[in-house]
Amino acid sequence: MSAEEYIVLEGDEWDSFTGARARPRPRHGQSSPEDLLLMQKLRESARNKKLMKQSDLSPDQRVAYDSIVHWLSDPNRRQWFSFGGYAGTGKTTVTAVLAKVFQEEGIRTAFCAFTGKAASVLGNKLPSDCELFTCSTMHRLMYEPRTHGQESVSWVRREALGCDLVVVDEASMVPQDIWNDLLKYKVPILLVGDHGQLPPVGANPNLMEKPDARLDQIHRQAEGNPILALANFVRNGGDPRKFRQTDERVKSLDNFIDGANTIGLGHVGICFTNGTRVLMNEVVRDAKGMQKELSEGDIVICLKNKAPIYNGMRALVEGRKGSLLWLYFPEEGIRATVDVCPQQFGAPKTFQKLDEIPGTPYRTWDDAGSLYDYGYVMTCHKMQGSQAREVTVMVEKWLGKTQDAARRWLYTAVTRASEQLNLVFE
Repeated sequence: MSAEEYIVLEGDEWDSFTGARARPRPRHGQSSPEDLLLMQKLRESARNKKLMKQSDLSPDQRVAYDSIVHWLSDPNRRQWFSFGGYAGTGKTTVTAVLAKVFQEEGIRTAFCAFTGKAASVLGNKLPSDCELFTCSTMHRLMYEPRTHGQESVSWVRREALGCDLVVVDEASMVPQDIWNDLLKYKVPILLVGDHGQLPPVGANPNLMEKPDARLDQIHRQAEGNPILALANFVRNGGDPRKFRQTDERVKSLDNFIDGANTIGLGHVGICFTNGTRVLMNEVVRDAKGMQKELSEGDIVICLKNKAPIYNGMRALVEGRKGSLLWLYFPEEGIRATVDVCPQQFGAPKTFQKLDEIPGTPYRTWDDAGSLYDYGYVMTCHKMQGSQAREVTVMVEKWLGKTQDAARRWLYTAVTRASEQLNLVFE
């Protein structure tokens, strides 16, 4: 099940699309008949254990699972519950078992994530044939557009979500304002995330700071993985320079330039600052013998959602004519023709306003073009919620204002690699 292209539906159309049914909101302190039925279903499921084998979960995973079910089936529950798990602890396994329960028991569940890329990854893990599940960004879940004339569009919060439960993946990325709006729906919210990762930029609700249920034990199938071993090492304050490598899946490189020409769709560079990102993208393009101007064969990254293409998705340029690019997104299997904003390429930050774009003044974002940049090297925040087969991490001397910030940055960067990790120390 993948995040679907944005469709504006209102009233009965929206109810039909999501399977939602309008229902009166109970007074504060009361449980609606639907809520009571949900609690009864979950209590029975937990008691009978009919939907899972004992071998499906390890003892610590079972404790986390039971805690989540207990929270959902409690009539006096707090509105939200956080479930955290470090890389390699089996958080995805527990979430998959829960999804089976929700599907079997008819629980309408809205799965979502803060970024479009994370929502796309999440959607690919869900069953494609379950009409009870939706998957989207948090923004798409909660807001709908209002058009004023031909040019002006504003976003307003939906009156209802049309679901029994919201599951937020990569919850450590959620900022304060979005979290405040989600709470207003009074729907149970299950937060899932890695409590060792970076918090969001800006106002931070610290949703994963102290999870209600957490997994800390690295499981047998992950114990021999040197990437996860390094992640655990730096998470506990270890200096990555002192990590004893067990095999070639974790390597230290003398410099970034030597391996720059291998960076591409399956190999990503990660750095700390935008200044380093711009410089390293230039280094990679030079090492690969690319033309000075954006050209066929370049790797680009989307910087702003425009469904079905989301912020953080990377593509191969298959052709170019002026500002028009023919792009292929291999992870998602999407081909698209996109009119891009040329001034964004190589810029230190993503343009937020039209008057920030140098050159000819633009009246609308359609005139300016979609925001893309070179996608060989990116910051860790941009890569959060994604993985690549091979990752080269530039460990700069300054990684944050505090030791905790540096530790979280390193842990998040290291866990972006699925098969091969290369470290370059400044």
